[in-house]
Amino acid sequence: MLVDSTVPPQLVDVEYAAWLADNGVPFTIVFTKTDKRRKGVSKGARAKESNMTAFKRELLKVGGGRRGAGGGRLKGRR
Repeated sequence: MLVDSTVPPQLVDVEYAAWLADNGVPFTIVFTKTDKRRKGVSKGARAKESNMTAFKRELLKVGGGRRGAGGGRLKGRR
C-alpha cells in the first residue's frame, strides 16, 4: 500500500488498510516522496515524520491501540 508522506493521513487510506486487515490480506505500508526536498528542508522533514506518525496513530485507532490486544485487525486476524 503506497501512502504519500507529504500529506496528513487520508480517510480513504486508513479505511483501505482496515479493509485489507479485515479480509486477511497481507500488506505493507510504503511511504512515498520521503526523498523530496522543499524549501525549509528541516521543516519539511519534520512534517513528513509527523504525517507518518499521524498515519500510524490513525491505524492504531482502527486496530485497537494496545499491543497484542485489539491490534489483530491490522495484523490480518479477525
